[in-house]
Amino acid sequence: MAMNEKTKSPNKNIAKPLLLSALVFPGLGQFVQGKRLLGLLIMLLLSWAVYIVFSEASKQINEATDRMAQSGVIDIMEIEEESHKIVTNLDTPQFVNASYSIVGLWLFSIVEVFRKTENKKKKPTSNQRSPGNGQNP
Repeated sequence: MAMNEKTKSPNKNIAKPLLLSALVFPGLGQFVQGKRLLGLLIMLLLSWAVYIVFSEASKQINEATDRMAQSGVIDIMEIEEESHKIVTNLDTPQFVNASYSIVGLWLFSIVEVFRKTENKKKKPTSNQRSPGNGQNP
């Protein structure tokens, strides 16, 4: 039982870029679809946002470990207090904006894969005729 090319093509065209953008790294789906500049832009922006998130988190963790090291004896209650301080101190504008940027870029990458695929489906090919056959009555 062979599938014809029209029913197989849309699913095949969307599966690989969608999985790459959604599960591997946002922007890879755009590369597969031939939108290399957009894919590169998404990857660079996402990498920068991830860098900001990790640098803010590591800064807070380093400060917490320094405070615990200065106190001498480390107990479980002190670790719990410092952990709570880390979580509450990560409410900086840079961290929040970078976190929202990561989610936004991920969603944009997925939606862009769908848009590109839908635009391909709607464009008539050269061998299809438009309604009315282009003839004037």
